[in-house]
Amino acid sequence: MEKINKDFLLKMNSIDSQEYQQFEQQRFQQFKQNPLIQRLINQYQWSDKVLDDNMIALESMIEAVQRCEGCQGLSFCRQPLKGKVFSVQQKDGDVVECYQDCKYSKEHQSQFAHRQYFDIADMNEDDFLLDFKNIQLVGENEEYVKTYMQVDHSIDSDKGVYLYGHTGVGKTYLMEALANEYAKKNQRVCFCRVPLLTQNFYKAISDQEELNTLLKRLYRADVLFLDDIGAGSITAFTRDSLLFPVLDERLTKNKKTYFTSNFSMEDLARRYSGLQEAGDSAQVDRLMDRIRALSQVVFLKGESRR
Repeated sequence: MEKINKDFLLKMNSIDSQEYQQFEQQRFQQFKQNPLIQRLINQYQWSDKVLDDNMIALESMIEAVQRCEGCQGLSFCRQPLKGKVFSVQQKDGDVVECYQDCKYSKEHQSQFAHRQYFDIADMNEDDFLLDFKNIQLVGENEEYVKTYMQVDHSIDSDKGVYLYGHTGVGKTYLMEALANEYAKKNQRVCFCRVPLLTQNFYKAISDQEELNTLLKRLYRADVLFLDDIGAGSITAFTRDSLLFPVLDERLTKNKKTYFTSNFSMEDLARRYSGLQEAGDSAQVDRLMDRIRALSQVVFLKGESRR
């Protein structure tokens, strides 16, 4: 009885083994017919052995490609690594596994390539997509178009612009778009919101290395944008120890500088004069002289767009 059972088991195992081999052969042939595998076979002249040795990785690649089918953008990405697709390639005769950027990832990198030229960027991510040359002027009022043209002309001028107007009329929007324009031309750019810059300046005072780094960036940037000057809490210290030295250095080195403000030049001078500290009048005059020397005054008229 035991002998019969052993023979029976051996026979069944043999049948199971044959069926399994047939199943694996059928599976391998189906695998080879996959269009992606066919493309690799034709490209690299891979043998069945190469395919079999790397079958697990190749099947993972097929699954990764299938996840991309019908994708509408990075925000819809289903890959484990966003924007990255697992791939198998041949390099220097060896089969290697790697991750490649999908078309949406490449597009994203292209759109944000100029970001590397910002040494300081107090901007939201979407702000880096603003394109100055493609700002839609159709339907805009005459005053806005006139302001846009004045700002545009500053690109080829030695001076920047002091752009002022009421809150929400689009001053920062124009300057952020212009900052991108300079960065796309491989110019080093600092885009600073003055209230935030003031905070960072105070924080850096206790660390000389950090302070030097901050000031060097402001001094050396090809183009500096000081957004919302005159806003927030202002002091004689930041006026005389931050703004004046930076603007004085940039004027001496002929570095282009832009400003936005809710205040006219006259109102800005009065705001800095109202600090009631010794020597304010002379210090304010020095500061305003630098601003006037560095920029052309442009008024953006209009109602809030927010």
